[in-house]
Order: sequence, then C-alpha cells, then structure tokens
Amino acid sequence: MGVAVSKIALLTHCQALTQACNYCEGETLVNVLDCKKDMGLWHGVLTSVMNRIHTITVPYAVMKACPMSWVQRVHIHKGKATVSYSFCIENCIDTSTHLHPKLHT
Repeated sequence: MGVAVSKIALLTHCQALTQACNYCEGETLVNVLDCKKDMGLWHGVLTSVMNRIHTITVPYAVMKACPMSWVQRVHIHKGKATVSYSFCIENCIDTSTHLHPKLHT
C-alpha cells in the first residue's frame, strides 16, 4: 500500500525544501538517492521539476561499482548541489576543491 499526499501538501513541502536548500532555477543537482521513494523522490524529482533544476541521477549500481562517480558527475556537469544519504557531501566537495584544485576548473 502507498501513502496519499494532497496537491497542496506536495506543493507546500516542495516550497519548504526550496527555501531550506536555497534552490534556484537552472542549477544542476546530482542525485544519488532512489528516485522512487523518500528524499530521492522529493528532491530528485518533485522539487527539481518545480524549480526547473537540471538533475543528474547516479544509480545505486554505478555508485556501488565506482563510489566516486558522483564527484565525476558534479565536475562534468558543473553541479552546485548534491543529494545523498549523508549531508556531509557538500563539505567533502568544498574540502576536495582545496586539496585538488583541478576539480573545480
């Protein structure tokens, strides 16, 4: 069985995520969450569509084979936001740019 969410609740939740994450139109988001449930659905699909955000989804199978693949996607697509199970990823990107200046050229 599933959960029913009203249109108003959906829009309100997406607007709250937009304000909390400071999303802007045209940004690029790298999503490593499952797009069919939980935060992957809210951030990776619904909020992205509402804000016209370009979303690159990295499937779990790819992440399992190559854990750094999300970093490659951020670099290739000039990503400004990432969505993952750990909210430390943004800090990892900031730290890695200081250690590896070629990452953000």
